[in-house]
Amino acid sequence: MTPTAINHAGFCTPLGNRADEVLNALLAGDSRGMVSRDNLLFERPAIVAM
Repeated sequence: MTPTAINHAGFCTPLGNRADEVLNALLAGDSRGMVSRDNLLFERPAIVAM
């Protein structure tokens, strides 16, 4: 298998649209736009974007 590099990533999340926005929100513990759903996985809830 040949290694492949990801040079650019695009984001469209409740936490931001750029890598630095998403990283800062994650590090700050920001959970805006996130909800717990108990009907997506068996036996446990999942945290997902609304």
